[in-house]
Amino acid sequence: MEQKLQELHEAIVEENLEAFKQKLNDVPKILNKIKVGCYIHTPLHVAAYHGHLEFVKEILEKSPGLVEVLDWRRWSPLHLASAQGHLEIVQALVSENPDMCTAIDGDARTPLHLAAMKGKKEVLDKLFEESLSSPHELMNAKDVAGNTILHLAVRNKELTVCQ
Repeated sequence: MEQKLQELHEAIVEENLEAFKQKLNDVPKILNKIKVGCYIHTPLHVAAYHGHLEFVKEILEKSPGLVEVLDWRRWSPLHLASAQGHLEIVQALVSENPDMCTAIDGDARTPLHLAAMKGKKEVLDKLFEESLSSPHELMNAKDVAGNTILHLAVRNKELTVCQ
């Protein structure tokens, strides 16, 4: 099973949608397997990180609950897509579960914190728009060091997100 999961991940990274779909057909329950080595890691995390929208859609169609799975850093697929600036993937993930906008990682950072740190203004705007929390709550959410979204944007010299 580990080999099949590795092949599935490779198909995502290589953007081979046909091989990916074939693996899903060969082993229909493969998306239920989320542990890789000693880390929790899902195909949805891989697709979200690499910005492969078609793979994200395919995975969400077959296993929508993966949107809530956290990896070893406690990052959801939405954390990864937000940090990478993959707007369409952020939209797909938030559509599946808007509560993930406020999911906190091991440093108490939300996907908004990561988008702000990386200067991903469009992603940040989308997260604010789609979140079920109030903008006031989102702006005042602090990580373990007491940093808000604004603090992290300034600290990382990503001032465009402050506009």
